[in-house]
Amino acid sequence: MTRLEIVTNLVRLSGHNELVADAASNDYTDNGANYFVNAGQRWLDRQFEYKKAKTWLYKSLATGEYLVTFSKARYVSQVWAALSDGTRRQLEHRTETQYRSTYSDSLDVDSGAPLVWAPATVSLAPEHGEDDAADFATAGLLDYANIQFGDSYLVDAITVGPPVEATTTIQVLARWYSMDLADNADVSFWSVNEPNMLIRAARMVMEQELHRNKDGADAFKEDLLLDLVKLYHALVAEEVAGPPKEHRMFGRWPQE
Repeated sequence: MTRLEIVTNLVRLSGHNELVADAASNDYTDNGANYFVNAGQRWLDRQFEYKKAKTWLYKSLATGEYLVTFSKARYVSQVWAALSDGTRRQLEHRTETQYRSTYSDSLDVDSGAPLVWAPATVSLAPEHGEDDAADFATAGLLDYANIQFGDSYLVDAITVGPPVEATTTIQVLARWYSMDLADNADVSFWSVNEPNMLIRAARMVMEQELHRNKDGADAFKEDLLLDLVKLYHALVAEEVAGPPKEHRMFGRWPQE
């Protein structure tokens, strides 16, 4: 279903015609419905793993660059580098502290094919208020190349090291929040694959925040969790497909 179809069914099933412009005239322009749909979608995103939960982000880094920014990521699972010679390699994970101890933001380190990646903190403390890069330069501050001035809470980032020696494609495998449904034709994983679950999740949020009805919200939540577990089990079944030997645990018993 599209956003329009999701909202149409949400209004019809809940009886809350006031959440759109004019349901009687089939005008489903948002008047509050989108809030509940997108809140329900975020709730679904935060629950169990499901097929298609992880997707790839591609970013190109020019020579000497090392910072990769993006948005709406829940967590990063893997990072790979595709090199100009046609090869690709998986980068090893490092903590931010380990990375900062090895590589300097001033880029006074040798560049090369990236080997590692680490999460990057790009936000400033509230004390900095409306500061920008010019303010930092005027104050003589150093080591802020990673900082995203302005609405940094919208930005996630990782760093790769060493800084790339040639244009390099960085591939980030992560679990993301679904894109909000805003326009009538908008779709998401949930609206296309599990529209009934999305409608019920939106109604659960309505019970919580509009009706203040805990029992009603819990009833929706209980049914949704059962369905989410089924999606998770389907994912696990796919991941363990193949010869049993691929999933054996190897090791030695402790010595007596």
